[in-house]
Amino acid sequence: MDNTLDNLRDITLPTAVSWWPPALGWWLLALILIIVIILSTYWLKTRLYRTSTLSLAQQELNNIMLKYNDDHNSTTLMSQLSILLKRYALLCFPEENIAGLNGKKWQDFIIRHGPDIKDIDAEKIAEQLTTSPYKKFENTDSDTKKIITYFNNWLKYTHANSKHKFQYKKKKRND
Repeated sequence: MDNTLDNLRDITLPTAVSWWPPALGWWLLALILIIVIILSTYWLKTRLYRTSTLSLAQQELNNIMLKYNDDHNSTTLMSQLSILLKRYALLCFPEENIAGLNGKKWQDFIIRHGPDIKDIDAEKIAEQLTTSPYKKFENTDSDTKKIITYFNNWLKYTHANSKHKFQYKKKKRND
């Protein structure tokens, strides 16, 4: 019996499993993770950009209101609101030709892209906003509150419903 045991070879352990190359499942997981990171980054940048444009527009609106509370000049108020509205619309709707809109076309744009608010005449406000640089207005405090309410709601409504996207603009180098 001793003779048969001598003929056996020693136990050899298999080589250790290498961590490289990873299995197909790890490659797929890495690819999915990269895609999720890219999409999350894009979404976050878009969200931050859109939120910052709205907050900047609302800060500008607050500055305009502070100036109006000091001087109570309705014509200046309407003119500044109109300028702010056009600047914000240019950001929110880059695919539309907003810079060239004036008069009735600009009024229609304001009404078309704005909210419907009970007890506020959007057509009257749009007319005042578009004709303010050329015509003097005397608004009562209730009219001014309605205009500011409409304007603030217009900013929020447009912000929520606009299709503008975060875009990187490459600066041209002058060498």
